[in-house]
Amino acid sequence: MEYILFQTRLNPNQGDKDKDGIGDKCDTELTPILHIAGTKRFEGSDYLLINGSESFDQNVYTIAFWFKAYDPSTGTQSLVARGEDWANDKAQWIIELNDRENRGKIQLWYEETDDSDHYFPASTIIQPFTLYSVKVTRDLSGKVKVYINGKLEYEKKEEGEPAKVSTPVLIEARRNAPDKVQDYFKGLMKNIRIYN
Repeated sequence: MEYILFQTRLNPNQGDKDKDGIGDKCDTELTPILHIAGTKRFEGSDYLLINGSESFDQNVYTIAFWFKAYDPSTGTQSLVARGEDWANDKAQWIIELNDRENRGKIQLWYEETDDSDHYFPASTIIQPFTLYSVKVTRDLSGKVKVYINGKLEYEKKEEGEPAKVSTPVLIEARRNAPDKVQDYFKGLMKNIRIYN
């Protein structure tokens, strides 16, 4: 498992010839601000922590990865998270599985500074031991798109702005106030990329 932190600003991408859920320009021309190469197995009690970088403090982004869940219907499981901030108890962006709001589904979740929650669920019910690609985008206008296996499954524009937080990025879990790590994922993840 190797991760590389980049500082490059990206342009929008188009096309997806290899059907990996990532635009072709991201595959060939663009540089992510984070790329975790290889495959990592998580047993439901471990996670990867990437210390803070100003590059992650974005409300315009593309987050993409492949995953295989061992038990997608047991408990909320966080896959990629920037939040919650232990000082302010806010989440800037979290991609999670099987939240009580959207059982068995992948969703983006974020909070505003006033603690309002926003949920953006895919429609696919995730099956155990099945490999999926996920891509979640949020643009300058607040439009969120969620793709599963290269297919757009959710699109919505929200007026509320995600809270800015001071917290590391966690892979396979998320932080919660006060001083708690929770929502561990059990399964495999690979080729995790974050673009801004």
